[in-house]
Amino acid sequence: FDMMSVVCRDFKAEDLTTVAKICETAFNEFNQSINLPEEFPAGATEEIFETAYNSTGMYPIVAVLDAANANEIIIGSNVADCRDEVGSIGPISVVTNYQNAGTARLLMR
Repeated sequence: FDMMSVVCRDFKAEDLTTVAKICETAFNEFNQSINLPEEFPAGATEEIFETAYNSTGMYPIVAVLDAANANEIIIGSNVADCRDEVGSIGPISVVTNYQNAGTARLLMR
């Protein structure tokens, strides 16, 4: 794939299920690869992104492929939490097939 066709945009309510599944899969596949237990049980990540979407001071974003097309594909997400004096980032996750190509770097900018 061409990273030039990937852009970040604000998270939308309709992204919730897709983004939660990407996060859950990315973390759990990584943990499995190093023989750790699952990070998130099925469905647990939806609450994280729902909270981020509905909270003042939290800024969830998604990375999308083919953003100019009506059939954009979400390939990753990140959340900036600026609710306190010390902010935090994450969870950041990228679909396995799009990892190691700069998507996470783009989500961190």
